[in-house]
Amino acid sequence: MQPRPYQVEQLDASLTEYINGVNRQLLVAATGTGKTPFFCLLYDKVRHLLPGKMLVTVHREKLVDQAIKAMHKWAPTLKIGKEMAEHYADTDCDVIVSCIASVGRDGATRMQRFGWDNIDKIVIDEAHHSIADSYLRLLTEAGVLTPESKKLLVGVTATPKRKNRRATGVKGVPIA
Repeated sequence: MQPRPYQVEQLDASLTEYINGVNRQLLVAATGTGKTPFFCLLYDKVRHLLPGKMLVTVHREKLVDQAIKAMHKWAPTLKIGKEMAEHYADTDCDVIVSCIASVGRDGATRMQRFGWDNIDKIVIDEAHHSIADSYLRLLTEAGVLTPESKKLLVGVTATPKRKNRRATGVKGVPIA
């Protein structure tokens, strides 16, 4: 499968911005334009700079399997694991896909077995939900919000503002 030209531009822009020091990014794209292929291809795009694991979080259980299916299609060489409820991803996975309800609870102990130092890319699908406390707990534990962090945090959404008109971000910490 080949990405569309605008998806290649999105990937190139994400890499360029990361190199320029922007490690909290937000991709806003209309519904149906291919945000999922973007994050499926992101792992390989930044692998030479960030060789660790990637965590993909979604806000609904049904989206976990959809994301895994898309990743197998777009990035078939990657080992992808499901971390949710009774499912436990292998610790040697390249990409861990989880529902925020499973990994965003107090302590987020499920993710500790992977070692937060080994996870250097975090993708939040439907990032307009990322101002919730569960996301804040996860991102704080991951260490991605500290000023010295070199981890890449990418939110993807079609709606960068929530219905309550609060801009997407985590408790005053903007993603982009």
